[in-house]
Amino acid sequence: MVKQDTQRHYWDVLEPHYDAFDLYGSADDVVGALAALPPGMAQLLAAHWCQYEVLNGGFHQFFFNSTGVLAPEAVQAFRTIGLDAWADALVAAMAHFGAAYPRERDARTALLPRPGAFDSLDRAFYAVLKVDDEAWDNLATAFAYHGAPGAGAGKAALPAGHDGPVTLETRKPVEALNVADLERFPVWTYALDEEDDHDARDETWVKPMAVDAIPDGALSLCVAAVVRLPCGLVYPAVLFCDDFHGFAVSGVALLTTEGRVLLDNCDTPRERAKTLKRLGLRAADALPMEYATRCPLATTGLPARGTITGIEAS
Repeated sequence: MVKQDTQRHYWDVLEPHYDAFDLYGSADDVVGALAALPPGMAQLLAAHWCQYEVLNGGFHQFFFNSTGVLAPEAVQAFRTIGLDAWADALVAAMAHFGAAYPRERDARTALLPRPGAFDSLDRAFYAVLKVDDEAWDNLATAFAYHGAPGAGAGKAALPAGHDGPVTLETRKPVEALNVADLERFPVWTYALDEEDDHDARDETWVKPMAVDAIPDGALSLCVAAVVRLPCGLVYPAVLFCDDFHGFAVSGVALLTTEGRVLLDNCDTPRERAKTLKRLGLRAADALPMEYATRCPLATTGLPARGTITGIEAS
């Protein structure tokens, strides 16, 4: 549990900016107003509004209201403050809107799924406060006064040697890739050229690529994506793919709030059924699944979209 100075509260710092902030203009106006706030206040404001709405009425209420414009800033705010579990739940909820999150309220509400679609993510959000009911207040107050995260309620531990902020120097096992890594760098590749220089690494380690589009002709990529299942569930995901003679997917890892769920071409029907059982799903609930990459193809300037059946993608 993060201890708080009981004489201080983040609201004392945020309130003057909260009172003066206009959430009801265009998305561009709101983003511009955020940029004009003092350092740290934009993150604190976005995080405050998101947690207030979700705790009051779930993600559906947050996205339906004007406050939903702040979702991208809230993700980064929760990570900075130390609430990775909330950031992960928010990213998974945002995935329901596709590869590009709609900041404008009309566009967002037109795509808003039915009430109940976010129930499992709401529960993941609430679960943090069941562990420590003062986590938000304490971490937000520590950030407001000290500009640094607290103990990180709900933060998932990474294997030793590759924790901390992700940079171009980051190297980690592919199974350790998480939502935060893919937000920072949406395209990763296997670090096979470095394997001989590090005894602790093997062919499963990956590294980020300094690109903003999926390179033409590239092999053995791990690409950030959004995946929609036939049952209506949507997950952030990693596509294991190539863009050599066309974009081809050989496997997918769903990044759920319960952990990583891997499906690939080598699975037998029995293995696939066992994997899907972790999500409480049958094959008919999960396949075929639709995907859209979170960054465009270099050749077209558009996200790669397709259908995964079996697990080969078309």
